[in-house]
Amino acid sequence: MKDKSPLAATPPGFQEPPSLPAVPRVPSTVEGVDVNHCKNPNCAAFGEPVAANVARGPGAINHHTVVATGKGQPAASGDTGRRAARRGAVGAQRPAEPAVKKEIAMSHSTLLQVDGLVKSYGGLRATDHASLSVYPGEIHALIGPNGAGKTTLIHLISGALAPSAGRIHFDGMDVTHMTIHTRVAHGLARSFQITSIFNRLSVLDNLALAVQAHAGHSLNFWRPARRDAGRYALATDVAERVGLAQQVNQLAGALSHGEQRQLEVGLALATRPKLLLLDEPMAGMAHEDIDRVANIIREIGRSRTILMVEHNLSVVSTLCTTITVLARGRVLAEGDYQTVATDERVIEAYIGTSPAHV
Repeated sequence: MKDKSPLAATPPGFQEPPSLPAVPRVPSTVEGVDVNHCKNPNCAAFGEPVAANVARGPGAINHHTVVATGKGQPAASGDTGRRAARRGAVGAQRPAEPAVKKEIAMSHSTLLQVDGLVKSYGGLRATDHASLSVYPGEIHALIGPNGAGKTTLIHLISGALAPSAGRIHFDGMDVTHMTIHTRVAHGLARSFQITSIFNRLSVLDNLALAVQAHAGHSLNFWRPARRDAGRYALATDVAERVGLAQQVNQLAGALSHGEQRQLEVGLALATRPKLLLLDEPMAGMAHEDIDRVANIIREIGRSRTILMVEHNLSVVSTLCTTITVLARGRVLAEGDYQTVATDERVIEAYIGTSPAHV
């Protein structure tokens, strides 16, 4: 039966419009590299073709490498798809650099780069165009007098505060406007100046919750939480690393002040960070606790990069490889302990009237 609808008839003189060029599809392989599409909405490459099965480990830029859609030239990890496509489009004009050269460059790049960071409260500037660089493998200290802007700078780096101006780059990504949990997911975690733990939970349960938060899934309320053997195995390992192996079944509220600070470090460590931010980890500790926590931080520093605020200069002098001195929100000096301890601006603004007082 013929369709008698007027829409079915072809008007006299009608010509088919010219066909549009087919939109090229991204192949399943690009120059022999298996690719997929990122499904993580927090990733800078969300929805873009990415190289699959790239292991995430210490020093890794991201959990995958973005692959350009044009000439198949790999893009730098953390690039957006638009930037990756642009790099692919010019691939024929500019030959790719040798892979060996890229690896060498990455090994000498900064893990954290802070440029001209400003935080203003009306007419008061808590940080005033502060800039610093943290390199992989460092234990980097921020020191300065009270009110110098140290904790504010840590808040800005962690995402607890939004900057008034300036940029923050972490592991090759611009994280200036990322949320705290997104930065944690990318490997940037911190402990707090004031201890923040669940006092009515055990040490092990506190650490297991931190491991679970990093894993990104919720509790199963229909079964005992301790049946999640993998999570508690990781929590037990963290407890050992922060010196709390003998206290795992104690309530966190029953720990001494020094032990609670150790647990606080453990909570940050449980998120498997590439950069660990510590805000005055020795605050209020007895002398024996200071020595114990300093040794724990030194041991953690063998596998993690650390940026810490600390007032105890004897700890800083023996523990930290690089020191940045802040005063009135500005960076006065940076270098090893001997360098900053003999800097006249530091002596005048923070340490005292003579290098002998250091």
